[in-house]
Amino acid sequence: MAPLYAPTGKSYKRFQPHSFAPTRCNWGFDHRGCAIRVTGHGNGAHLEVRLAGADANACPAFTTYVAAMAHGIEGKADGAACS
Repeated sequence: MAPLYAPTGKSYKRFQPHSFAPTRCNWGFDHRGCAIRVTGHGNGAHLEVRLAGADANACPAFTTYVAAMAHGIEGKADGAACS
């Protein structure tokens, strides 16, 4: 999936520690270093998947996100594949 999220060689330069780009498969609330984060409160709460860079094509990246989520839900993934 990485070639869809980071399509050019320069895309990988953002994946460095302390850059606010996600370097691990994790999630959290209002944490900019997480790959998936929940922001906002109440009706304004939303989910952000932050793996793809600005240079990624949105349609293939979104399709890959949805396919990965469906695979995890159907297979009852426990998150061990991320570590």
